[in-house]
Amino acid sequence: MHTAAHDYAAARCLLLNGLVPGGLVMAAQAIEKFLKGYILLKNPAEEVRKKYHSLTDLLNEANRLSPSLGLSKYSTAMARYEDYYRNRYPDNKVELAVMSSEEIFELVSVRKP
Repeated sequence: MHTAAHDYAAARCLLLNGLVPGGLVMAAQAIEKFLKGYILLKNPAEEVRKKYHSLTDLLNEANRLSPSLGLSKYSTAMARYEDYYRNRYPDNKVELAVMSSEEIFELVSVRKP
């Protein structure tokens, strides 16, 4: 969780200073590490390194382990973070250049749906 916290701090720093592409990549990495940590907390035998690379899959697994948390409400945001995380690859079809300011604020804000 220590590394996830550092990734989160780096993501905030990048995003708050207008470095959106790097900030979204760091945010996705922080989310992945936090979700994997939570899954391991609930089920220490789970081999998250081998099974999960998808934020959506991780969120679904965390939600399955603790449905009372209502994590499924973040599924749309997880899909968007996955899209922008994949943008670091040249064959990604999602273009950050077409991302609206509204979407950036939505992704980086902590709002309850």
